[in-house]
Amino acid sequence: MKKFWKIIIIFFVAGIMVGDVFLDYRSQVELHPQDAQEAELLDRNVGISVGNLAPEFSGTTIDGQTLSLSDLDGKLVVVNVFASWCGPCRVETPHLVEVYDELDRDQVEFVGLNLQETRGAVKSFQEEFSIDYPLLLNEGGEITDIYRPIGL
Repeated sequence: MKKFWKIIIIFFVAGIMVGDVFLDYRSQVELHPQDAQEAELLDRNVGISVGNLAPEFSGTTIDGQTLSLSDLDGKLVVVNVFASWCGPCRVETPHLVEVYDELDRDQVEFVGLNLQETRGAVKSFQEEFSIDYPLLLNEGGEITDIYRPIGL
């Protein structure tokens, strides 16, 4: 009888997992109708999973410029979510700056996405680490709502 219940529980858990994956897929595709149309043309799904077309975002850099993902069309884009108070972010940033300085900017672009800090905090972080790549403010959390980072 124990074996019967184990099988039932396994099927139940598997059903929940399949349902979760399906709902996650649907929510990713439905993030932005414009992105979904573009992805359909490219025969790719829009979402935050590996292999998907990245959802469009637009934000303001610390220099007051507007930057959208579509502005970087044709380039490999590395989006790094950070916070000035984050220990691991402070450790990785010098390495990101070093790699960015060695890359062909016609091929690859880095974008730093701040986790809801003030312009002043982000500017201090940029100056401290001599960051040349664009840093986006995210004071309202709109961009991280799209990309849903898990930890920093």
